[in-house]
Amino acid sequence: MLIYSYVSTKGGCFMKFFKSIFLCLIFSSIPITAFAATATIDNDTNLGSPYYNKPYGFSTPNYTANGWQYRKAGFNGDSRLLPSGKANKNYNWTIQKRYSTVTIQAYLNDSKFTDKRAEYSVMTNNNKYSYTILKNINQHLAPGGWNTIRKLNINGSLSLELTSSGSGNTGADGIKIVY
Repeated sequence: MLIYSYVSTKGGCFMKFFKSIFLCLIFSSIPITAFAATATIDNDTNLGSPYYNKPYGFSTPNYTANGWQYRKAGFNGDSRLLPSGKANKNYNWTIQKRYSTVTIQAYLNDSKFTDKRAEYSVMTNNNKYSYTILKNINQHLAPGGWNTIRKLNINGSLSLELTSSGSGNTGADGIKIVY
């Protein structure tokens, strides 16, 4: 009786050990996905929101400021377009929240967006203002949808700026901050 009990206990321990190893192997092969929070800012976000934007100082949806034209197409059904040949015109999105590490993305999904060197830059307020060029994007060849501009560390508010190169129609639409 004692021998049977001993073998049974040993077998049980072996089975528990085997099951543990088996489960570890199964679960270690499942990718772990980290979920990040996002802030999406469209052209016409309310000024009362902590996420607002302005096309070079203006926020009225149909206002043509500095040549930017309202389009009824794009993310959330609207976007802005600056016709070709108008270089160094800016479109700004301002984010008042404070983050640490963020990934900035721009929504590009319009065949009218053809600027070959659209410049995305950021002004941050990390207790002092700093201006950094993040990336030039060929809007004509960019894949449709969200395009990553850059990942960076921020300790304050930020203003994302799109500057036209004049080498095609420059498009401004939604942006996304992943933090």
